[in-house]
Amino acid sequence: MNYTIKEIKQNTDIINDLSLDVYDIFADLIKMLKYHQFKNKELETKLLEFKLNPNSSRVRKNLEEFSILFAYLLFSEGKYTKELPEKAAKVSKEVKESKSLEDFIAKVYETYGPRVNMEAIGTLFHLFKLDGTSKDLIALLEFNLFDQKTLELLDKMTFIFHPFNGCDAPL
Repeated sequence: MNYTIKEIKQNTDIINDLSLDVYDIFADLIKMLKYHQFKNKELETKLLEFKLNPNSSRVRKNLEEFSILFAYLLFSEGKYTKELPEKAAKVSKEVKESKSLEDFIAKVYETYGPRVNMEAIGTLFHLFKLDGTSKDLIALLEFNLFDQKTLELLDKMTFIFHPFNGCDAPL
């Protein structure tokens, strides 16, 4: 199943209501982030080179690690204009109070742990609840990480999804 951002926004074929493969959503988020002009090159490298382990027993741990990097990007470089859910607002505050990516990572592990961070980011992105949905691509756009020219480029891209098979659920 191939869709553009416009088709996802319009919910063509009720794509936003379907359960999709989390690996596809992850890959599509990375595909979009490749067009972001990162301010932090270390973060750029870590995010864009991050691999989601295909071993289903490691997916949750993998996503916990990714959620820390993703949260740092969203709240250090993004400009979210809506009110954040309480858990996400706490993470946003931690990012803003951190001196660096390393400082934020240390705070997460010392203060509340990566699982709590993942749950907080899961209030904004279904991927972190192990629930694949095309809505996550739209949610990323809401953080205003992309300039107009990049948005026009993203609008022309095709994103590939596969239906979720419950038998292949990452645990």
